[in-house]
Amino acid sequence: MQSFWETELSDDDRDALVDKIVAAIKKKGLESPAIFFLESHKPIAPFAAQAMVALSPFLVPFVGVDMVDDCSRLMRKRDNIELVIQALERDDAPRGLEANPTCNT
Repeated sequence: MQSFWETELSDDDRDALVDKIVAAIKKKGLESPAIFFLESHKPIAPFAAQAMVALSPFLVPFVGVDMVDDCSRLMRKRDNIELVIQALERDDAPRGLEANPTCNT
């Protein structure tokens, strides 16, 4: 059985996970709704992390054990949510169609 939260995320793992989440959000062009959602739910992020663990039997088939574990460990600290928000607000990561030079829209 998977043991969640046995270790803290290392800084490198945390940064890689934040980059992965931000890239997925920017690819879909959902920066503003994501920032609004994260800002409004930042106070309950630790509870959401525990909910992810409780709901892991339903989440794991869709995203995998490692992603549930990593995301729940990321959400344990409000500072990590702030890192995601700051990364979304930066303009250095590729965005949606702009990241695809072959698209002529």
